[in-house]
Amino acid sequence: MRERWRLLVTRGLDGATNMAVDEALAVSAEADSTPVLRFFDWRPWAVSLGYHQDPGEIDFERCRADGVDVVRRPTGGRAILHAEELTYSVVVPSGHRSFSPGISKTYRIISEALRRGLQRLGLPVDFAAAKRHSADFRARRNDVPCFGSSARYEIQVDGKKLVGSAQRHYPRALLQHGSILVGPAHLALADYTLGTDLEKKWLRDFLAARTVCLNELAGRPLDFDEVANAVQAGFAEVFGADFEPDTLHENELELVESLRESFLLTKGGLKDGQATATRAGDLRVAAGRA
Repeated sequence: MRERWRLLVTRGLDGATNMAVDEALAVSAEADSTPVLRFFDWRPWAVSLGYHQDPGEIDFERCRADGVDVVRRPTGGRAILHAEELTYSVVVPSGHRSFSPGISKTYRIISEALRRGLQRLGLPVDFAAAKRHSADFRARRNDVPCFGSSARYEIQVDGKKLVGSAQRHYPRALLQHGSILVGPAHLALADYTLGTDLEKKWLRDFLAARTVCLNELAGRPLDFDEVANAVQAGFAEVFGADFEPDTLHENELELVESLRESFLLTKGGLKDGQATATRAGDLRVAAGRA
């Protein structure tokens, strides 16, 4: 018997709201809840920092001038510029057969679903192989963003990273979310970090040498729906799941509204009005509950 999963497509939300949605889905889950697969984008673009990352590394004035949000993720890792990408998130309840108290089992299964889905686009994607880094990399490892290094089971092509993911466990569920690079705009992360021109050039070159995007691989522009449909098919194959298009439930919407500002960052690490607040009505429209 095939499983039933919820499918959420929530486009047009700002960064803090996106992170609040992921957290709300995870904290409100029960052990026997239906798993969730969610696809989303970022409007406006946003720099997200890992849960423990120092926001002092980010050029908040440049972000503000360019209309780029700065938010904190509920997961770990380093800085990412969310721009030309499709972002996915998965919430697996603790009673699900794929749930594991460790990270690697579920991470591997989700990565396999991503791999099979992206292969449907005719792309030669595979898992990243463990490798030794250069002395230059090790010397700068604290400055390297999420897309600068690859972990086991992450998706790459010819040694270049295509998908960056992170996972966090909650009392009754785990959350995994990640960025699937569609275009090259993530390279502009260098413009939104503090440092000399030489340091920013090093970061941009570093990212360019270690990442690849779907449009480059396909030799044509790929749109959100095309990528989302392929990834969904990969999840259906690996998990034996049927997807039921759904919207955020009322309790989830209320949680999002209460959590949203906790993910918004400014220069001092405190929230302010930098990002355009998502009113309750706007969130309901984006979540399909107009």
